[in-house]
Amino acid sequence: MLSDIYIKKKLKKQIFFSATALILYLAIFFVFSRLAVMVSARISYDTALAVKKNMLRDTVDNVFLSIDFMRRDKATENPSYTEEEIKEQVYKNLYRRIHSEHYEDGAYMWVSQVLNYDGGNDYAIRLIHPNLKNTEGSLLSTNTVNEDGSLAYADELAGVKKDGYVFLQYSFKKLNSEDVSEKIAYSRLYEDYDWIISMGINKDDVKHYMLVAEENIGHYRIAIYAVAIVIWAAFIIFLMNYYKKTEIGLYKEQNRALRDKLSFDTVTGAHSRDYGERRLASD
Repeated sequence: MLSDIYIKKKLKKQIFFSATALILYLAIFFVFSRLAVMVSARISYDTALAVKKNMLRDTVDNVFLSIDFMRRDKATENPSYTEEEIKEQVYKNLYRRIHSEHYEDGAYMWVSQVLNYDGGNDYAIRLIHPNLKNTEGSLLSTNTVNEDGSLAYADELAGVKKDGYVFLQYSFKKLNSEDVSEKIAYSRLYEDYDWIISMGINKDDVKHYMLVAEENIGHYRIAIYAVAIVIWAAFIIFLMNYYKKTEIGLYKEQNRALRDKLSFDTVTGAHSRDYGERRLASD
């Protein structure tokens, strides 16, 4: 009886420790899997953002090539055209293109013309801006403060003066909306016309890539949880059965040795009185 009680106590302890270990295992697994999801989603977002930045740069650079092509085409078409007339033709074509083209994720293009490279009030004029069409022709100032407190025009002018191009991040209104969002933009200076041609995209419109990646990874995480629980449960069952068999086998062996010891006299080798009583009781 004592051995059975002892085995039950040992089994209860084994179950308790196994359950505790399972809880700790799942907690640790959840934390690390959550971190893995966050890191993977962030990598997806950064990758998408890098792709979008390359798209901004490539699109603006292609506009530069098209402007050069239009200038040569107009000069060949009519050699009597002056540079100002060609510039006017290029402007009209570019205006139609920017206002008619649509890009994914809310990206759009705009153009301003620098009047004073030293900056200050009225340093540039807004030539083309599909998001603020009613302000086209208005003068710009490097002292203008954006919604996030930055001086985007000043930073843009400094960047294109130094390197001819610049990537910027600042807050601005979304296309055809009053909603303010953090924007990333690429600007490049077309020196012959003093045009700063820019293209931007709202970072909020890129974040959905991170949400989609997190959702997709989340589905895999649920499957991983299920597999992990099944494996751990199978492992616990195996341990319990192995432990139970080992303990029972051990006590059976001990009980057998004890019965043999009680059944024979250690000096004469004859059956003991206890053995005889057990035999009579069994008969």
